[in-house]
Parts: sequence; structure tokens; C-alpha cells
Amino acid sequence: MKNTAIKGDEIMANLFIQETFINKTENISYGESEVYETFTSNILELFKFMKKEYGRCVGKVYIDENDFSIVVGWIFEKKMKYSDVDDHYVQQTRVTVHTGPPTKTIEYNYAKL
Repeated sequence: MKNTAIKGDEIMANLFIQETFINKTENISYGESEVYETFTSNILELFKFMKKEYGRCVGKVYIDENDFSIVVGWIFEKKMKYSDVDDHYVQQTRVTVHTGPPTKTIEYNYAKL
């Protein structure tokens, strides 16, 4: 069952997120999650959890929409140890927040007979 919260008369479903993982030391992107449902509908609770998981917040993620920049997420950084060598790197995690899963559209390309 989906976890929900009530805000006034409005029922709020859990937020969704997508994460992009970057080795900032070498400037290499090495992974991206699918958009998935989180445990909460509370943006502050989600932010605090992400900060604990991915380190300090160093910026925001923006998209451009109708000539305006809109904040849609956060950028976190923390020092990580390589799994195969005795060295460290700065892991940057970009988290975008979504109100639901992505909408997928199917387009048929019919042949003209």
C-alpha cells in the first residue's frame, strides 16, 4: 500500500527520486538510478535523509521551463574510498525529486501502403 500524508484537504503521495552518481575527482559519471518511490511525502524529511546518505549539500539541480530556472533537486558530495585501490575520490550525487513516476508514451510509425 502506498504511504500517503494529508495536507489540509489534499492527500499527498510519497515523492519519487532519481540519482546520478559522478566521480568528481575524475569527472566521470558512473551510474544513474531509475525514478523510484521514496519512503516519504515530506520534502524536508527526504532532504535530511539524502544528506545523511550522500554527504553535504553543495548545490541545487535546475531545469529551464518557459524562460525560468526551476529547482528540481540537490547536489551532494562526500569523500569515498575506491573499492579496488587504496585511494579516495569525491562522489557527487545529483538527486532530482519527482511527484510521480515518469509518463511513457508509445508512438506508432505506420507504413503508408
